[in-house]
Amino acid sequence: MVNKNKSYNFLLRLMSACVLIPLVLYVIKLAGGYFTTMVVLGAIIMGGEWFQITYNQKSVWKISGTIYILLACMSLLWIIQQHHVMHDTVKFNGINTIISIFVIVWANDIGGYIFGRLIGGIKLAPKISPNKTWAGFFGGVLCAVIVSPFVGEGFGSAGIAAMIASIGDLIESWAKRRCKVKDSGCLIPGHGGLLDRVDGILLLSIFVAALGLWSK
Repeated sequence: MVNKNKSYNFLLRLMSACVLIPLVLYVIKLAGGYFTTMVVLGAIIMGGEWFQITYNQKSVWKISGTIYILLACMSLLWIIQQHHVMHDTVKFNGINTIISIFVIVWANDIGGYIFGRLIGGIKLAPKISPNKTWAGFFGGVLCAVIVSPFVGEGFGSAGIAAMIASIGDLIESWAKRRCKVKDSGCLIPGHGGLLDRVDGILLLSIFVAALGLWSK
């Protein structure tokens, strides 16, 4: 029964990814009001999920999480509008940068899931997220590095981005564990809530926006 449940869950994750990934990439390419609408709807959904997670917690938890979500969403909206050159060498193209963020985080998540399941081994942070392993962590970074040439990123920057995304994942895992919640919701079949899927994107988008502002 356990194996059947795992296989069924994997199938749900795969089907959800096959539907959502092309759709999200298409909206990013359209940019403008389409992307803004997606981000705003995402912010509303994530805000609702965070409220449910912290329902019995102090107000400071509700407020801090809401600020974090809003800051990340504002970062995404800022990034996609930017088109300039950083330090006279590296081009900062908003749409391409957003695509890189999403693809690298997706590759990191997929690699972490596959390598973690296949290899297992030493736990990454057992008190925060018992299922995450060092094999999954490095497997995720490796997958991010492998896809990096296809999104115009260097190996080094993709590896760092994957590590930042993993930290974002751990932050959400820590918050859920603190609030005694397993998933942020059940919006995406096989994945949980929206926050469960974009936790790495949130932190990475803030980091990239800060880098873009600093480089101007």
